[in-house]
Amino acid sequence: MDTATAREALTHLSKAVDAQRRDYVMSCLLRIKEGQDPLEEMVSAGHDDQTELMRFLIEKCGGEVNNSNKKGQTQLHAAARSGYPETVELFLKYARDVNAQDNDGMTALMCCAEAGREFISFDQNGRTMYGPYGKPDGHITTIRVLMQAGADVNVRNI
Repeated sequence: MDTATAREALTHLSKAVDAQRRDYVMSCLLRIKEGQDPLEEMVSAGHDDQTELMRFLIEKCGGEVNNSNKKGQTQLHAAARSGYPETVELFLKYARDVNAQDNDGMTALMCCAEAGREFISFDQNGRTMYGPYGKPDGHITTIRVLMQAGADVNVRNI
C-alpha cells in the first residue's frame, strides 16, 4: 500500500489508540503489497478499535471478507477468534456464509468459542472470571452476534 493511502487509512483508527499502536498499524498497512487483500494483514494485527479502519479497507481498498487463507479460514474466522464483536458485525454485512467452514470444519462460531475458552473461566462460586487478555466480554458478545446472524450451533467439524 502506498504511504498516502496508508495515512488516509490511519485516520480511521479510534482517537483512543496510542502512538505506539498507530505506528504498528502503519507498519502493517505499508507491508500490504499490490494485489494483496488489505484485510489479510490487518485482521491478524487485530485491535478492537479498528472497525472503522476495516470498513475503509473494504469500501475503499478492495478488502474482501470472503477470501480464505491456506487453512480455509475467512476474515470472519479471524475476527471471531479475536473476540471483536464490532468487527464481526461489520464483516457479517459482507460475508457470504456465516457458517463457512475452514479445512478442519471449523466455523467462525467454533473459532470464537475455542479462543474464548482461554479467557473465560468460573470460580468455585460460579462467578465468571476473565483471563489477562482482551476485552472481558468480547468473545461472549461475539458469540451472541454470530448466533443472531444465523450461526448454526449444530454444525459439526470434521
